Amino acid sequence: MLGFAITHKRPSVTPLPIHLPYPDLHSNDTKSLLEHYFARPLYHFIHHGSIRSFDDVVYKEYYTIFRIATYNAKHDGHNNYFTENTSMNPMHVILRTGSEPHFTRLHHVRPSAGDRFYLRALLQFKPARSYNDLLTVNGVLYDNFQTATMAHGMFQTTDSESNYALSEAISALYTPPQLRILFIHLLVNDCIESPIATWNEFLANFSFDFTIQHRDDPEYALNKTLQHLSSMLEEYGKTLLDFGLQEPTCLSTEVEHELRHWRPLAAVLQARASHAIELLNTEQLEIYHHVMSSVVNNEQLLLFIDGKAGCSKTFLVNVICDTIRAQNGIVLPTATSAFAAQLYPGGRTTHSMFKV
Repeated sequence: MLGFAITHKRPSVTPLPIHLPYPDLHSNDTKSLLEHYFARPLYHFIHHGSIRSFDDVVYKEYYTIFRIATYNAKHDGHNNYFTENTSMNPMHVILRTGSEPHFTRLHHVRPSAGDRFYLRALLQFKPARSYNDLLTVNGVLYDNFQTATMAHGMFQTTDSESNYALSEAISALYTPPQLRILFIHLLVNDCIESPIATWNEFLANFSFDFTIQHRDDPEYALNKTLQHLSSMLEEYGKTLLDFGLQEPTCLSTEVEHELRHWRPLAAVLQARASHAIELLNTEQLEIYHHVMSSVVNNEQLLLFIDGKAGCSKTFLVNVICDTIRAQNGIVLPTATSAFAAQLYPGGRTTHSMFKV
């Protein structure tokens, strides 16, 4: 009998810092991972059977392929061991093996962080050995990273910067609440020229958690998303209307409960009401149209319906309830006794409904 075990190593993750040049007092003994990236070895290496140049490796990829360790002379000349290109305390650069799954992620930087935001964008696609390399485009040395990104054709508008930041956050698996916080941060710092366009583009991401919770009611999920955004903007003394966005519908708990309960059944209620209307007699139909006219025109109506037992008063009331609920309206049918209240879907006793 043969026995064997299969083990899977948990992949490790290296967070990569994004920082502007340190002051001259910064010690070489405490280089950051970014500075070690700038000091990567020269020449070539073999990766997955292909010859690669160290000059062509971008920041994030570098630490996916290599790890750094304290220099040890006994490893000089060994396969997969390289030495940093610096005269000050060089480190050993070691090619990772396939048995060690590894990932890297760049620290997130918001557009309001200024040049750090643009530095991060450059590091994602441009190999460099210094900050000046990143600042140089087609032989021209620019004064800051923002103008360098512009020279590359990136971020021609403010919206492209904010959309880039949001897309980056989504790819980094930010949660919907975190995305909404980032969106508010971008809004209040004037980082978005067209809030409506950005809102429409990322709406599904902003509201994903509420959509999952309320699959049967997308309007309710949208309103919850707007409520969260509105509450955060209040801290800055602003409203969604200040940015051309719609305000949430402020609903009481009881109203939300009614809408959430009946809205998913709208199609069923409408079909049932349409069938029932065909069964109404002339007098019942007159009462039905009178009530519905008041509802449609938002008019007050006090109406008393009387009749002998068995003349379908309950049937008529239920037709009215089904029609209004199918149109996303709210009906509160009540009766003086619990037995009578059970004759109406969603019915309650008068004293429990109105707390009398």
